[in-house]
Amino acid sequence: MREALTILGFGPCHHMFEVMANEVQKRLWRALAKGAAPGWNQLFAGYASCIDWPSAHYWRDLIEFYPDAQVILTYRSPESWWKSFEKTNLAGISQSTDQESLGLALISRQGLRPPAARSR
Repeated sequence: MREALTILGFGPCHHMFEVMANEVQKRLWRALAKGAAPGWNQLFAGYASCIDWPSAHYWRDLIEFYPDAQVILTYRSPESWWKSFEKTNLAGISQSTDQESLGLALISRQGLRPPAARSR
């Protein structure tokens, strides 16, 4: 999706990659996760779109702040999403020794857990 948005002219697209690679981004997002006032224009300076973490955690705030923004809702089954989440975000968090981890702060706040087994 990130690459598609860029190809379609909605790039550069903000993603967790940018946060991990940029100390200023890390500091700003971590402050937001701890309750600082959101500086959306500063967080997204130079970007035309956003996708995935950490922006997905703040989707309601972003829609309110950017009321004219176009929103793409993607869908996948809870089981499919969990498998992907487990391999990426959860794996990174469980291996991190950084107690200030943005992923840890946001995910622990949401209390995510695996989808319940389907009844037959």
